[in-house]
Amino acid sequence: MPKENNTTQYLSVKYSMPEFLVEEFVSQYGKETAETMMADFLKEKQVTICINRWNNTIEETKKSLESQGAELEKAPYLGEAFYLKKL
Repeated sequence: MPKENNTTQYLSVKYSMPEFLVEEFVSQYGKETAETMMADFLKEKQVTICINRWNNTIEETKKSLESQGAELEKAPYLGEAFYLKKL
């Protein structure tokens, strides 16, 4: 890992981020906020799916996904949105 005295290169390696983006984030947001952002990019995120009701009903799609081993949880913000808990 590069030494911390080369901030751009160090952060680039630490957060798996191209140096040009590290430079842009640091210049736009400052080192502390940029590091917080880049650390968050590496965290595992919840997967959300949106069911296309033009092709199938919500229930048909849910049954199909669940028969394939998926676990769904209703998302609070949209009637056809679900969190994919397991696939």
